[in-house]
Amino acid sequence: EDYDDEARDIIRAVKPYSMTSPERLNAFILATRYIARHNIPGDIVECGVWRGGSMQACARTLLSVGETERELYLFDTYEGMTEPTAEDLRR
Repeated sequence: EDYDDEARDIIRAVKPYSMTSPERLNAFILATRYIARHNIPGDIVECGVWRGGSMQACARTLLSVGETERELYLFDTYEGMTEPTAEDLRR
């Protein structure tokens, strides 16, 4: 575990709500810090949120750097993905 104290606290807080590994949560935290530090515009979207742990990590990270204007969007089917149909195929 080569995480800074803040990342470690965030990972510990969100782990019960995420299937994402601590290593990947840390990468997500670092990526979130990067976009905030470099003022990269845009909102953040996650598709397939399960219990929302990854986006909790994102939100906690944004709050820790004082960023409160960025919108977070979470999407989920709540039942798993359906089988692909002909309409889903790339042409």
